[in-house]
Amino acid sequence: MSEREREPALVRDFRELYDYVYKVGRYVNLIYKRMERIELQLKEISEILNERTTANRRDIADIQEKMLPKSEFKEFVNNLRAKVEEKLPSLPESTLITSNDSK
Repeated sequence: MSEREREPALVRDFRELYDYVYKVGRYVNLIYKRMERIELQLKEISEILNERTTANRRDIADIQEKMLPKSEFKEFVNNLRAKVEEKLPSLPESTLITSNDSK
C-alpha cells in the first residue's frame, strides 16, 4: 500500500480524533461554567451566613448586656417583697397559704 492509499484513513482517523477532542472540550467548558455558578452561589450563601452570624453575635451581646445577674434579681425581688410587706397590713395566720397547704 502506498502512502496515498493510507492517507485517507489517516485523515479520517485524525478527523475523528479532532471531533472527539472538540466534544470533550465542550463538555469540559460546560462543567467549568457550572462549577463557576456553584462557586458564586456558595460565596453568596457564605456571605449571607457570615452577616447573620455577626448579627446574631451582636444580638447576643446586647441581650447579655441587658441581662440582670441572678443574684441581683433575687436581691431585687427580696427588697421588693420586703417593701410590700411593710406597706400591707399583717394577715391573720389562718389566712396565710403555706407551702405545705398547697400540696
